[in-house]
This record gives sequence, C-alpha cells and structure tokens, in this order.
Amino acid sequence: MSLICITVDEDEWLAELSQPAISRMQSTQTLRLDKYSQAELVDILASRVAHGLIRSRVDDNAIARIADIAAGNARHAITVLRWAAQQVAGRDRAHLTVDVVEAVAPDAEADMQRRRVRSLGTHQRLLFEIINEAGELDGETVHARYEARCDAPKSRTTRWRYLKSLEQYELIESRGQGRGTDYVSLL
Repeated sequence: MSLICITVDEDEWLAELSQPAISRMQSTQTLRLDKYSQAELVDILASRVAHGLIRSRVDDNAIARIADIAAGNARHAITVLRWAAQQVAGRDRAHLTVDVVEAVAPDAEADMQRRRVRSLGTHQRLLFEIINEAGELDGETVHARYEARCDAPKSRTTRWRYLKSLEQYELIESRGQGRGTDYVSLL
C-alpha cells in the first residue's frame, strides 16, 4: 500500500499531525515543484490573454513585465494581469502597457497579501497579528504574547513551522537565528 500526499504548505499540514506521524512523513521521499521560469509564466499569461482579453490590446512587453514582477509565482502573475486588465477596462484605455502594469502592481501585491492573511488558520493568524501589531519582535516575545493570548497554544515546534510558513507567504521576515531571531512584519 502506498500513500501520496499533495500539499501547498507542507509545514502547516505537518503541524496538524501527531509527532509519530510527523516523524514518519519527514522520512519519506518528497517532490518539490520549482517556481515557474520567465518563459513559462509568459506562456501562462499569454494563454489567459488569448482566452479573456483582446490580444491586440495587450502589449507583449507588459506580459513580460508581469512575469518579471511575479518572479516564478503564477498566482501572483495572474493577479497582476487581472488588476491591469481591470484598470484598462475601467478607464477605457486602448492598451494594456508596461506603464499600466507598473501602476497596478503595488495594489495587486497588497490584494494578494490581504488574501493570504484571510486564508491563514487561527494560530497562524494570531502569530501574524502579534508580529504585525508590533512591527518587529524578538522570538521570545512572540512566543510569550502568543501563549498569553491563546487558550490552547500549539507547541513551540508547531509555532516555528507556522512562522516559517508566514515567511513563505511573504507576510513576515525573520532576522537572525535560534533564540536571537527577530520577526518583522512585511505589511
């Protein structure tokens, strides 16, 4: 018998398992998918443009710029494209250009971050809120405030995984290592 698990956030998934299950799963073979290349993102966006927009009104350089901004993240690229297309449609502009992309990119990125925060689980959101409220905190203070605000706190190991996933979501950044780690909100 074989077991195949597919997850977007391995750390969050593992945090919900028992310690014996975590140990067993961490000893298995893992396949990690790389980020998309620039050319792959351009192809993905070109397909979206072909099926949802008037192709002649979308500048190829704008598509390439969106792929640059997204840095391998298809969800990010599609969000920027959607925002740019809405900007063009809402203002009756003739073309979706690099200038339009540059203008909407910050708002599209802020929208993605808001969506990431809304998708967080209860404990991840609490850790994020603690860091975001302060702007920057050392690890011990994060743990102390989490324990003070949570009725049934998760273990430190689980919290560490949650903090790593918050970094992967680009909501926080860690500086330092071990007990000297500081956490900084990116919002």
